[in-house]
Amino acid sequence: MLKRDKKDKKKKIRRHQPSRPKLEAAISEILDKAINAESANAPKQLHLILTTEHPEWKLPERRVAKYLKRKLKDKNDPKFNGINV
Repeated sequence: MLKRDKKDKKKKIRRHQPSRPKLEAAISEILDKAINAESANAPKQLHLILTTEHPEWKLPERRVAKYLKRKLKDKNDPKFNGINV
């Protein structure tokens, strides 16, 4: 039986929940770029973008939807009514 070196083992990325300010900043940045917030799939798309940009974040889609809705509501954007949390 062959022994594996410690270097051969793939290092796992420790995932953590981002703080509220970090998550709000990331969502604002993505919304400023261009995301179709009118779409019913907006929380899902935003979740996908956030998890690809920040693979170390442990982030449920529901939490992303909640923050997206809050951001749109703060901007007095009527699109927030279409987001179900």
